[in-house]
Amino acid sequence: MGEEGLDIPSTDLVVFYEAVPSEIRSIQRKGRTGRSGKGRIVVLVTKGTSDEVFRYVSQNRERSMLSGIRSISSSSGIPASARSHAPPQSSIEQFMEKGPVIRVDDRETSSRVVEILSNMGVSLQLGRLPSGDYAIGDRIIIERKTARDFVDTLVERDLLGQLRVLAGSAPRPVLIIEGGDLYSMRDIHPNAIRGTLAAVAVDLGISILFTRDEEDTAQMILVLTKREEGGDRERSLPAKRAGHSPREQQELVIASFPDIGLKNARFLLDHFGSIRAVVNAPGDELLKVKGIGERRSKTIHDLCNREYR
Repeated sequence: MGEEGLDIPSTDLVVFYEAVPSEIRSIQRKGRTGRSGKGRIVVLVTKGTSDEVFRYVSQNRERSMLSGIRSISSSSGIPASARSHAPPQSSIEQFMEKGPVIRVDDRETSSRVVEILSNMGVSLQLGRLPSGDYAIGDRIIIERKTARDFVDTLVERDLLGQLRVLAGSAPRPVLIIEGGDLYSMRDIHPNAIRGTLAAVAVDLGISILFTRDEEDTAQMILVLTKREEGGDRERSLPAKRAGHSPREQQELVIASFPDIGLKNARFLLDHFGSIRAVVNAPGDELLKVKGIGERRSKTIHDLCNREYR
């Protein structure tokens, strides 16, 4: 069992246990057979899984490479006798389609969005992203959620915790909510959903975009990619934000404590009056503040008194 680096001339069959998204790895693996005669390739693809997407992407890119190689060969005009003196061969990337590059989390390939983006000529790099589903350049990270998934995550899991990680992963985090009506998905008060959207946009600084379906989502991601790469319009500089006021700076210092946040930071500063007073407060005094239980009290006390190492 193996792939690259094997040289067994008698090999006449290569079986792919699963499809691979990289056309280069696919070609390298296929090259293990057919060295001393005809060879056969078998690719196992499980319907309804990312295997179908990987197989499609790989085949499409291989066709593009073959078309590019044929085009270069037919237009070179170099006599066969002179080809031995031709300059070194170009890198394989030069034969691939040119277009925007988007990094895609491999867990997202089960959606049709990846297939649609590939059909649009977008170059996709599949891999595991630390957070988000799509990454564009080094500034934009995109989390895609269907309306149902958004509401389910809000009720059953830690939606804001997940999006907080997203917000810290790139300067321009984006949340795409796809399809459906958020307010009719589950029996949740509309104000709870409105409050969540407000927290995501205002507190976490995540841009929220709504799309109709997977096709619309792919189109939106492509527009974001073209804008980031320059596109047809010059990208305007972001408006310069005024510095934080002294009050905001105090709140941010206390909010940076583990599991405190802005809301509890304001409660603490209202109660004690200054950062110094919060830091020097004994545990029993911290417990008197609204929202500060024993766990948060202990966290503040231990952190403020721990030796720096």
